[in-house]
Amino acid sequence: MNDNPKHILFVMPHLAFGGAERVASHLAAYLRGQAHHPALVIARQYSWLPDLKEDWFDRVMETIVRIDAEPANWTAALLRHITELEASVLVLVGLSPVYHALPVIRRQCPGLRVVAFQFNERELTEEHRIYAAWLDLIIVEGRNLVDLLVDSGVDPDRIALIPSAIDRDKFLAREHAISATRAGSVGRRTAVGFVGRIDPAKDPLMFVEIATLLRSRPIDFIMAGDGPLESDVRKAIHRRRLERTVRYLGRVGYDLMPAVYATLDIVVVPSRIDGRPQVVQEAQAAGVPVIAADVGSIRDLIDNENTGLLCPAGCGASTYVGQITRLLADADLRRRLSEQGRRRIERSASLTATLELYTVALLGRMPDKSSELFLAAHSP
Repeated sequence: MNDNPKHILFVMPHLAFGGAERVASHLAAYLRGQAHHPALVIARQYSWLPDLKEDWFDRVMETIVRIDAEPANWTAALLRHITELEASVLVLVGLSPVYHALPVIRRQCPGLRVVAFQFNERELTEEHRIYAAWLDLIIVEGRNLVDLLVDSGVDPDRIALIPSAIDRDKFLAREHAISATRAGSVGRRTAVGFVGRIDPAKDPLMFVEIATLLRSRPIDFIMAGDGPLESDVRKAIHRRRLERTVRYLGRVGYDLMPAVYATLDIVVVPSRIDGRPQVVQEAQAAGVPVIAADVGSIRDLIDNENTGLLCPAGCGASTYVGQITRLLADADLRRRLSEQGRRRIERSASLTATLELYTVALLGRMPDKSSELFLAAHSP
């Protein structure tokens, strides 16, 4: 039991189903288990999003409020919630109006600790450069982001490298693991999957293009996720007459994801922008070979030709098609990628260890860098 419980206020721009939202949800649950009091302010609700909080946040946040104020009144509204919820820590997850309000918030609430997450190289880099002086800490999950922020002028002492992790036991469960030798077996269709937000950063339309180029092969293409490009993806599937080739599942509940991976032979991650995607880690845990774009911190997860296959950033669909075709023709390569990817996850830090690191970072008590916990979270 925590002897000094804190009221910790998360601010998020939306409740989409992505890695950042999953990190926030797991962290809030852990904080609550440690007798802290997590609450959530939704700063802006995008029109394409349904109200998803019951799946992720209702069970872990003590309070959930939405600010619908005009920009001119937004700072006052947030200050009111900080006061009413007795927040001592403010956690920023994603781009929201809070960044522009930080100078006023810090002036009005001098004892408030402010911590921000940054998950990729594109989003929030400029905000963190401009507003770093009003942030106590920026948590990143890749070494590339540490270098990026330091090069932009952010004090290294305001940056904490804490690589994200997954619930290993959930995805390593043997009953869900697939056989890496089954892809391309005579008499059965191969299943190639895309799992993630349906938005430009993840490039789901690239996946549709890959399916178009491989439509003559006995391959089923499975897409799981939702996001602002959902309508565009559905239209592209219809326009190219791929309804029998591409199966769009939409949003899949987190508890059902291990079963989804168990149906897949290959996972493709064609992101334009990314950080340390959980889909790569989940697929590796499930024994599914991964083909991914070499962007963001993905190289921290994939040792090319060993724990997965990397495609050059910005490459076209034909490059992914070549790697998929290669995998289908090489059972030994599939087996190696499956086994080594799974072993990488088995050696990685547990979700609990990572959540403990997040917690001490939020509270301003980072562990010694020689500690077993710190080293476990930073192991390759």
